[in-house]
Amino acid sequence: MSRPGSEGTIPAAPLAVRLVTFDAGGTLLLPHPSVGAVYAETLLGHGLQADPDTLDLAFRDAFRQTSKDFSLADGEERERRFWRGVVERSLAGAGVAPDLLHTVFEELWESFSRGDRWRLMPGACETVSALAARGFRLAVFSNWDSRLRRVLEETGLAGLFDAVFISSEMGHEKPDTKAFRMVEAATRCQPEEIVHIGDSPLQDIEGAGRAGWHAVHLDADAPADRPPHVIRSLAELPGLLRPRE
Repeated sequence: MSRPGSEGTIPAAPLAVRLVTFDAGGTLLLPHPSVGAVYAETLLGHGLQADPDTLDLAFRDAFRQTSKDFSLADGEERERRFWRGVVERSLAGAGVAPDLLHTVFEELWESFSRGDRWRLMPGACETVSALAARGFRLAVFSNWDSRLRRVLEETGLAGLFDAVFISSEMGHEKPDTKAFRMVEAATRCQPEEIVHIGDSPLQDIEGAGRAGWHAVHLDADAPADRPPHVIRSLAELPGLLRPRE
């Protein structure tokens, strides 16, 4: 059933929940201007030129490959090893000398810990504020490392949420059901009282479903005739939810 004025398929009855959790990267935040652009800018500072689009593609492949060896549920030391592995793989064809790689990594680590290297997803603040005004409890629930708290503070998002759950601090990451259970315990909510919003079909949507949570998939490229609980923008989210009595 389509909501009046909406192109997408939207359930007639909004989900009744107490807690709304949001993924961070790709849901609330995007790299600014892009991962590849930041990498290229950093290399240029050392006299090396690289194409941002090429680095973007290299980063995606490097992240996927490194994720097989590490987890963002690990502690800070392993966090840094994870990201160093990503950087090394991303820059494998960029002509970075081994003795320079450590410096480049440290600069990138610091760069992506700053709020100015991230931009808000369109409608993020407005959507979260609207949900808060209606009485929903709100949390960030993300596979990220310890730098996320600074990013949330510097982008102005931190004050909009009641809690922040980060995989590296929890010791478990999505889609592991243990991570979802930890959120339930901390918020004293039952699975059916929670909806999770995210862009990853596996980590966010499948993970939430396996835990018994509701889930809303944010997919900017979804077709107009899309399944229920798939949105193309955060602005669509409030219409899908109602506070649970």
